[in-house]
Amino acid sequence: MKRKIAVVLFGLLAAMTSLAGCGNNEATEAASESAQTEDEGAGDDAEMQEAQEEEAKKQEKEEKKAEKKAKKEAKKEEENKDKEEKDNKDKEASEEMEEEAEEPLDKVAVLLPNTEE
Repeated sequence: MKRKIAVVLFGLLAAMTSLAGCGNNEATEAASESAQTEDEGAGDDAEMQEAQEEEAKKQEKEEKKAEKKAKKEAKKEEENKDKEEKDNKDKEASEEMEEEAEEPLDKVAVLLPNTEE
């Protein structure tokens, strides 16, 4: 019985140690971040300039996209206004035609079939 308990405890201990290596270790992570920060502070001017140029290019692209989007929206608004104006003109024309159609007719023509035999 003691032997079984010892084997089970040893198995649990082995499993725990194998799993202890998994995951993040905050102490080593913090140390690597501080070392990285120190390296960045002492970095080359060329690297900094390159990073700034890349950032500037990204901003230019974003600005161009925003301009294109604004142009598209303005064009859509203009098209909508034109469409509304056209609809209003069509509506006015149809109202005029209805007014003309409402005028009373003086003469009415009736077509009768030929009954000659």
